Amino acid sequence: MTEYQIKMGEISHQESIYKDIFESFLDLYVRCDLSGKITMLSPSVKDITGHNIEEVIGKNVTNYYLYNSRTKSLYKTLLIQKNIKNFEIEITSKSGDIIPCICNIRFLFNKKGKPTGLECICRNVTKLVQTKNDLIEAVELAEQALKVKDQFLANMSHEIRTPMNGIMGLMDLMEQSGLNRQQLTYLQTMRHSSEILLKLMNNIIYLTKVRAKKVKPAKNIISFSKLLNEIKLLFQMEAQKKNLSVSIVIDKKVPSYIETDETRLSQILSNLLSNAIKFSRPDEKIFIEVNVEKILRQNIILKIDVIDNGVGIAKKYHTKLFKSFTQVDDSYSKNYSGAGLGLSISKELVELLNGEICVESDYGKGSKFTFTFKAKPSSEPKKKIPIQKNKDLIQGVSSSVLLVDDNNVNRMVAKKILNKANHRVDTAIDGFKAIKLVESNTYDIILMDIQLPGINGVDTMVKIKNLLTTNCPPIIAVTAFSSDQDKKNFLHRGFDGYLGKPFSATDIISLIEHWQQDIPTKYSEKIKPRNKKHQTLNIDTINQLISYSDFKTIEASLIEFNHDTMADLKSCKKLLKNEEYEKLGGLIHNIKGNSGTLGGDDLFELSRKIEQNIKKGDFSTLHDDLKSLSLKLSVFNTEVEKKLNIALDE
Repeated sequence: MTEYQIKMGEISHQESIYKDIFESFLDLYVRCDLSGKITMLSPSVKDITGHNIEEVIGKNVTNYYLYNSRTKSLYKTLLIQKNIKNFEIEITSKSGDIIPCICNIRFLFNKKGKPTGLECICRNVTKLVQTKNDLIEAVELAEQALKVKDQFLANMSHEIRTPMNGIMGLMDLMEQSGLNRQQLTYLQTMRHSSEILLKLMNNIIYLTKVRAKKVKPAKNIISFSKLLNEIKLLFQMEAQKKNLSVSIVIDKKVPSYIETDETRLSQILSNLLSNAIKFSRPDEKIFIEVNVEKILRQNIILKIDVIDNGVGIAKKYHTKLFKSFTQVDDSYSKNYSGAGLGLSISKELVELLNGEICVESDYGKGSKFTFTFKAKPSSEPKKKIPIQKNKDLIQGVSSSVLLVDDNNVNRMVAKKILNKANHRVDTAIDGFKAIKLVESNTYDIILMDIQLPGINGVDTMVKIKNLLTTNCPPIIAVTAFSSDQDKKNFLHRGFDGYLGKPFSATDIISLIEHWQQDIPTKYSEKIKPRNKKHQTLNIDTINQLISYSDFKTIEASLIEFNHDTMADLKSCKKLLKNEEYEKLGGLIHNIKGNSGTLGGDDLFELSRKIEQNIKKGDFSTLHDDLKSLSLKLSVFNTEVEKKLNIALDE
């Protein structure tokens, strides 16, 4: 044989090998010219699409795939990149079925480097896509099941809270009815049980919010050692009952001040320290140790250990600890109270702070709960210069104030307070009157309610600013819409500041003083609770109102409030029957603002809850809530008559 024949034989052999590979090719090979005309196909086209090679050769490739936004830009992308890998495309079978594929596509070039055509290898990923879709569906079903469970728990919590409010309100009345010692003992037991149940309901609602991602971390600059000592002080009485010592050990590398979410961090520490005290034996020691776990570019990872020498936890129970409604001791003879929510909430909060939580423990040998969280090292925040209050403030510079509010009680109280603080006050019951007043008078500040008849407070503010342009005084939104989002919205719409209802006399006077000092930042006073424990009648609020106005004004305001609220509640019942929820919400909004101003803490809280439910479209508890509101009004009136000696007409 000649050398030529040998080479031809080798080439023929190689071609035979390539042909065998090509014909056994499971993926689909396609070659076409630049016009899209198909010039070559692998035999696998029959298995994948049902087409014979003869049916497809010479046809345009665009006849066999779905055209969409991705395929539209395919050719342009190829011109730039020369080849594309893992391109998702959907081809059509002979029967019309859609076949999802992943393709590798590239240009073919001649010897001169000019493109002559395209070649593509397509892999059928139908089973892969189906598996992916099944997994997505399974995840969605699991998430939906979790949502349904959480929603059920939240709804049940709300359903239980409603009668609980009534029960606790009646207990307040019973306590004032001259009970003997034994009856008072029974009542205290009832109150304690009610508070435990209410705490459980609050935990369930909070856990639901955390899981629904409705709780977002805040950023506060805090003294870390101060926070730890405050937590220790909070549980000091509990620890002393069992003669327990609580020691705090902070490594020197830990910054004195950090930026983190103080509230969430306090909740985690409180839950862990509470558990350590609960499960420790008398005369034991508890340690809280803080160290730097890791130093990042701008942040640090802090590690906190809460260590006790208590009963400990067997290792087989460790996986149960951070699950909701789960306790290690689930026998009929439980030695420790609780619903099994504290550690579950702590885990969610730790993750919210970009950290992790774990436990080391053995039965009878105590426990060490460790959690980490991300924080930013900071320096001591600048101390704010306190704004003068009370007597010094009343003697300050007089301002001209326009107060716009359609509510008689709010106008009467606010005007009296400001007059006594040496400020001149004009009042308007709606936006139209406010606009007329600013056309003929000059004011240093305008306090604007949002819900006004005819033209709302936002539109009134815009019209006044357009009218006065650069001579416009600061306009402050004074409203019972008091969420953080509401505050942001009002400032974004153009208000210069924000004051939430209910406000105290000091709050509104401090606001005026703030703007007298011409501080160039937008002032938004977020009202803090006057008392951590809500009261039927907040005497501190009443005394403050009287000190800034006079008893007769407050007496007249309380009488008018009682009369208006009773009328509003009657109207609410009719509106509920007719399903006129928007109007009903407006009346509840008024009750909320007035009750807060006049020290009706319980009335304010229940009104706020009802208003929030109406906004969400949740009317399931509205009937019972209105009954509870009527009951709380009666209790409030009783307190007013008893403590202030004011006769209220029923």
